[in-house]
Amino acid sequence: MPVPTRTDSSLAPGPSPDLASLCLLVGTLPGFYLLLSADPEFRVLAASAEQLAWARLPRDDVVGRPFFELVTDPPGSLAEHGTLALRESLSKVCDTGARDDLLELRCGIQGPDDVDANLLWRSVNLPVPGGNGKPAYILHSVEDIRQQRANEQALRDLNETLEARVAEHNRDRALTWRVTPDLLGVANRDGFFESTNPAWQKFVGWPAERLRATRLIDLVHPDDVESTLSQFEILGRGVSVLRFENRFKIHDGSYRWLSWTAVPEDSRFYCSARDITMDKERQLELIRTQEALRQSQKMEAVGQLTGGIAHDFNNLLAGILGSLDLMQRRIDRRQFDGLDRYVQMARSSSQRAAALTHRLLAFSRRQALVPKPISLNGVVAGMEEILRRTLGENIVLKSCLAPNLWLAYTDINQFENSLLNLVINARDAMPGGGMLTIETANTRLDESYAGRHDDIKPGEYVEISVSDNGCGMSPNIVARAFDPFFTTKPIGQGTGLGLSMIYGYAKQSEGHVTIYSEEGRGTTIKLYLPRHVGRDDAPAQSVQPLPRGHGETVLVVEDEAQVRLIITEVVDELGYTALEASDAESAMRAIDGADRLDLLITDIGLPGTNGRDLAAMARARQPGLKVLFITGYAGEAAVRAGMLTPDMEMMSKPFAIDALALKVRSMLGRN
Repeated sequence: MPVPTRTDSSLAPGPSPDLASLCLLVGTLPGFYLLLSADPEFRVLAASAEQLAWARLPRDDVVGRPFFELVTDPPGSLAEHGTLALRESLSKVCDTGARDDLLELRCGIQGPDDVDANLLWRSVNLPVPGGNGKPAYILHSVEDIRQQRANEQALRDLNETLEARVAEHNRDRALTWRVTPDLLGVANRDGFFESTNPAWQKFVGWPAERLRATRLIDLVHPDDVESTLSQFEILGRGVSVLRFENRFKIHDGSYRWLSWTAVPEDSRFYCSARDITMDKERQLELIRTQEALRQSQKMEAVGQLTGGIAHDFNNLLAGILGSLDLMQRRIDRRQFDGLDRYVQMARSSSQRAAALTHRLLAFSRRQALVPKPISLNGVVAGMEEILRRTLGENIVLKSCLAPNLWLAYTDINQFENSLLNLVINARDAMPGGGMLTIETANTRLDESYAGRHDDIKPGEYVEISVSDNGCGMSPNIVARAFDPFFTTKPIGQGTGLGLSMIYGYAKQSEGHVTIYSEEGRGTTIKLYLPRHVGRDDAPAQSVQPLPRGHGETVLVVEDEAQVRLIITEVVDELGYTALEASDAESAMRAIDGADRLDLLITDIGLPGTNGRDLAAMARARQPGLKVLFITGYAGEAAVRAGMLTPDMEMMSKPFAIDALALKVRSMLGRN
């Protein structure tokens, strides 16, 4: 803290004041002061609060002690350059009656840190009235001149060497102001620059006079004005602003990004800005590069999918078209014997094609799911016989089903398919036989685990694991195991879609799947499905076929003519009255013209108004109307429970005619 360099006028030579009052006054002086007795011991009679704080000494350790018990010489110094010179100065004031004496000495005040620095020591004569100038007391001040070199009044008291150093320092500051590439300036509270360094003129391309005559906010990009004004408000409250970014207009009308640091002081804002436009452009380029990389990865995956799909579908289409051609040739020759064999071949290839599309939709998380509370233990027990037949005689199946297992909330059909795929994979990993273990358990995935994996929420899950003691997998194979069409099986023995379908099913079900494997020791795949929270629903009972209809009216809305024809024929064969339409507009005309409508069968992906909106409009006309949605792409209904209400069902294309008939009978047979 700065210390006054002259003595307060109230302590100028004159009549001796009362000692108690003088001690009290010295204790409150703004600076570093000691009141000394005018005798050889120079005993300390009083000390200012700032002096005590600076020396970090308690008052009781200072007052009453001889002054030179408190003064120390720096290590290695000569006495005549420190305390000895100071004693001579005090003796001069005391003995000769000199008014005051000023010394610059390197010696310190004793304290916890032994303050050791160039100090300015001043002794002032407080004379005895009528004592021929002899002092009654000596007012002694100490000034740390390290903190005073910027003070013009103190500079006049320093020697020429110190003045040269200060001048050199000022020259360095002026040079820095002129040559630094940073944009330095001082702004007032009205939002105008009062001064700017040359870098500003180079940056904006205008003379300093024009820059100082322009409001800063008028040069800010319109999209950044609001945020910039909020920063001015913060500065106005006396709070500094660090690394604030906005865009600033330059001479050609373009904008460049600046990063600001501003400090409020004495009703002004001292600002430093840096041009970060290149940094911003590099960030954008990095984002574009990352996006290009993601797009490249997508295209690579699409290419891999396309190759696999083309291979499998070409084989399936060859079987279908070949069977139809053979059937046509036999019909042309009126050879009807053996046609059933070709019909069965075409049906088998068609069913395999449908299964392939369902697996692809599972991988892309686009297949329609019907999640319900199910008991995994019950499903595993119900599938045990078919699983044993799938495994063969040389593999032992062991089930370890946890008691009191929670219900899982998932699609039972997709779960059964996933379990069957896992068992088949485990069987193929043990060509020489072995043991396959299926286990269930209640588990909780905490936040730490969820944070290490993508698309998984912490919470309670039902876990099912399938373990084998087969050949195992290397880390490289484990890393690619969920990739579509990736398989280690020989050509023709695997599509590479089994695990990718399970991965897609798990993620779409808001679950999780992991692989643990070691070469030569086997593999464990764990599937985590969300726990059902709520009433323990009873397992759904299978729907029994119902009698033929009694003329109920069914409206079929399908833009594909062949599919529409097949559905209407099924409806007619069941004994219902079929109406048909190709889009929502014609469907609404049919609804308005019908006396009564019992069931609406509509495709979701209709041209124009989609099937969901059509169903909403139809139910607005006829509340409680039953609706059967059919779809070949369930992207809008990834989880059917999210869009279906009571008296609504959904079927995915392609579907078997018997399945469609059973669904229609079931819906129209409900009370």
